[in-house]
Amino acid sequence: MIIKQNKINKAVILTAGTGKRMLPLTAFIPKALLPIGKRPALQVITEEAVLSGMTKICFVVDESSVVQKYISFLQQTSRLFDKTEFSFVTQSIPLGSGDALSRAKDFCGADPFIVLNCDDLFFNNACLSLAHAFDGASILGVKSIKRHKSIKYGVVTFFNDRRIKSILEKPPLKQVPLKPHILVGRYLFVADIFDYLIKIKPVNGEYRLTDAINLLTAKTDVCALCLKEKRFDIGNFEGYYEAFSFFSKRG
Repeated sequence: MIIKQNKINKAVILTAGTGKRMLPLTAFIPKALLPIGKRPALQVITEEAVLSGMTKICFVVDESSVVQKYISFLQQTSRLFDKTEFSFVTQSIPLGSGDALSRAKDFCGADPFIVLNCDDLFFNNACLSLAHAFDGASILGVKSIKRHKSIKYGVVTFFNDRRIKSILEKPPLKQVPLKPHILVGRYLFVADIFDYLIKIKPVNGEYRLTDAINLLTAKTDVCALCLKEKRFDIGNFEGYYEAFSFFSKRG
């Protein structure tokens, strides 16, 4: 398969989550390595990044060495990763996605970059869609969803165009728009996001990426891209089972 070339070549993959919603499986297997058909989720996501032209990938990991060992295995067994430079940063304590992303600041530097969340799998390349849409401003991947299901996610509110006004984190149903769109674990950020990650306060012990996004949208344009690719939320058993069944049939 031909790897696409873009003006963006850096990606951050967040793998350090504890996977509480997937217990007891994640008591023994890191969430990122849960099998999806014949491949673990981490491999599916890493392949998505590489096939979209990301040549430098940083994994935010916990203190175990399991993720690093698996990536080393991929490098040794698949030519797909021959030209990919992998690096790792550690989130020792699970303090949320905002804290996790802040660990990758030195890796990202002043360059735009894509963030991939291991809770979200896509069939076809959502990462590539974001890279192609980049025009200098941050872009968040979104999808429409049934209103009653949106309260589990970050719900996007808009100005009159595709510019994002704010993110409502797991809002009560009465605050949800009639035709809601939610964040789906694929983001393209410019380096400005790090200026706001250091300003957010913890909520229930976690630093939320959505809080930094809200600070960012108050100061500059942040756009939404409605992703057409099929998405699976593997952070819960229903979505995990659906993804496992779907990818199992495709090898």
